[in-house]
Amino acid sequence: LAMCPNTECSATYRPDLSNGQKEPIYPTTCTNTPFVGGPPCQKHLTVEGIDESKPVRPCLLWPPDDYIASLFTRIDLETELDRFADEGVKTAALPKADLWSSPTDGDFFRSFMGPDGTTLFLKRPGSEARIAFLLNYDEFDLEHAGKRGERSEWGCFSMKCLSLPWDLQNDPENVHIFTLIPGSPDYNTIRHFLRHIVDVFKEGWNDGIYFSKTALHPNGRLAKFALACVTADLPARSKIGGFTYIQKTSK
Repeated sequence: LAMCPNTECSATYRPDLSNGQKEPIYPTTCTNTPFVGGPPCQKHLTVEGIDESKPVRPCLLWPPDDYIASLFTRIDLETELDRFADEGVKTAALPKADLWSSPTDGDFFRSFMGPDGTTLFLKRPGSEARIAFLLNYDEFDLEHAGKRGERSEWGCFSMKCLSLPWDLQNDPENVHIFTLIPGSPDYNTIRHFLRHIVDVFKEGWNDGIYFSKTALHPNGRLAKFALACVTADLPARSKIGGFTYIQKTSK
């Protein structure tokens, strides 16, 4: 991504690769309006006069749809995705058990309706896949400095698949690190990264994404997915939700 160098803006822009060119093409000027009713930012996004293909403030991300596609490249993972959905539908038709052994035993997946608002989300027609995910946001000090030393705060978006068994969903191979955001990002910065996540999940919820070939379906299949929950500590939750964080300070 090309990230606006104006820290009061921090808008993000994906490169244009539509014509099959090998080198990414970024917009040269930021068109975002940082403040409602204000003028466009107009900051230069690429290195002027040297290499217009290089962003002034680059930022790497792993698109969520690429991560979701990777879950369908292994037979064991794709089998577990379908098993979770099918067992969830069966469990929802039974009385609630006193002892829970799966997330589908709880209230959420028993009552979580799909895009039509009347059918359980996990009830998949035909060969269609239905998957649930968890999004996490946290901030950490990259240099591990003490309270009195200099700090290098970074933000991290990560995601895991709730449709996999506990051991597989927490396997580092199956955990998705969406991006690392430098500089103790504020809400204004975070929302530009959230936009890329929301766009993918809106498509996955409404229309789904069709994979031309998967481990179990060589002729392809449609997958619909949902962001079931978000986890974060209090400061991070405030930034993701756009809430004011009130912190007590001692005199």
